Amino acid sequence: MTRWLLPLSLLLLSACRQGGDPSKDDDPKVDTAGLDVLDVDQDGFNEAEGDCNDDNASVYPGAEEICDELDNNCDGTVDEGVTLTWYQDGDGDSFGDAATATTGCTPEAGSTATDGDCDDSDAATYPGAPEDCTEAVDRNCDGSVGLVDGDQDGVPACEDCNDANPFVYPLASEVCDASDVDEDCDGLADDADPTVASSSMTTVYQDVDQDGYGDNSTASQSCDGAGVATNGDCNDTDPLYNPGMAELDCSDPNDYNCDGQVAYADSDADGWAACEDCDETDALVNPAA
Repeated sequence: MTRWLLPLSLLLLSACRQGGDPSKDDDPKVDTAGLDVLDVDQDGFNEAEGDCNDDNASVYPGAEEICDELDNNCDGTVDEGVTLTWYQDGDGDSFGDAATATTGCTPEAGSTATDGDCDDSDAATYPGAPEDCTEAVDRNCDGSVGLVDGDQDGVPACEDCNDANPFVYPLASEVCDASDVDEDCDGLADDADPTVASSSMTTVYQDVDQDGYGDNSTASQSCDGAGVATNGDCNDTDPLYNPGMAELDCSDPNDYNCDGQVAYADSDADGWAACEDCDETDALVNPAA
């Protein structure tokens, strides 16, 4: 018995030296710090590289933070900068009370993402709601009630396009003026409104060369006077041509004053140019007569 116990002891000693404790074998999936070195979720990062959730491919260092109640970028903060604002909608009209604002990724029951409800206990009251002109209630949350007539023009605010001007209301007389006010609330003002009487408009002309005289062919009716009231410009591209210009050079063949005659013309054939002759219709009248 002694003869076979000694070899067995030597064999066990050799095994301990070579293999050690099987329960302490090195795991090739874990580094010396005990962190997983495999990229389980295949997002390009493992635990050793800072992946704080290697079972979720949307979580890794530098990932875009989304509102999902997870720390997507592994910076230690959840949903930073991406949470949504919710408001309690007590009356179920899809508009909430701004005073009840909360933030989060998922709305609580009875919440909405739109605020502005000025009475969250009445489903008929919300921004943009229709208003009854006979009702003293601010249904559309604009700060005024339907039956208010701020300018005392006999038309309630909800039907008046400008409740601060007593001369502006539906069916008022459109006034031809330079202010471009839509007095009758039809969406058109002054020149563009066919209800404006043409007798109240003035005739104006385009003055391209800005010499104070317009081209006869550009006449139009206007309330705001966009143009000049004086016409007769025979060349509206050159400010040297207009009825107010003087023709002094008797050798110049141009009709600067737009009178149909040039300075050097001698209509009565008395030998004197028009710019020198005091009566170009009578040959017997000239400076030498």
